[in-house]
Amino acid sequence: MQLSINPKRSGERIARAAALLRQRGFIVVEPRNSQLAQTIAVGPLTLDLLTSTLTCGGHSVRLTPFKFLLARALIEAEGAWCSRRALRKLLWGDSIPASDSLAVHMHFLREQIAQCTGRDIIESGRVRGFRIDFDRLAESDGSKHVR
Repeated sequence: MQLSINPKRSGERIARAAALLRQRGFIVVEPRNSQLAQTIAVGPLTLDLLTSTLTCGGHSVRLTPFKFLLARALIEAEGAWCSRRALRKLLWGDSIPASDSLAVHMHFLREQIAQCTGRDIIESGRVRGFRIDFDRLAESDGSKHVR
C-alpha cells in the first residue's frame, strides 16, 4: 500500500496513517476530545506529526514516510530499545523484504537526525535493535533529558 496524501489535508493524512497502523496490528487510541496531538516532544527533540518535521535546537528536517515512522517509534520509546523485529513490522507488516532495508532506512534517518542535532544519537545493538541515546544528545546541547 502506498501512502501519498496532499499535505494540506492533514486530517486525512492522520486518519490514513492510523488506518495503516491498525492494519499492521497496532492499537491506535483516539483522544476523547477528538483533537489529535500535533507534536511529540521528548527532551530537545520535537516531531511534528502533521508536517513530518523533526526539530532540535532550532534546526528542522523534513522526513520521508518511512523515516518518519522510525523516528516516531524511537522518540516515543524515550531511550528504550526498539527491536528490529518491531520496527520491521511497523514498516512492512508481515511482508518483510529479503534485504536489510531497515538498516538502509535507519542509516538515512541517522544522517538526517545528525543534521538536526549535530551528532549521531541513534545507538544500535545487534540483538537489542535501535534506540535514541538522549544522554549523548544532552552532551551536545547542554540540556538534561528527564524520562
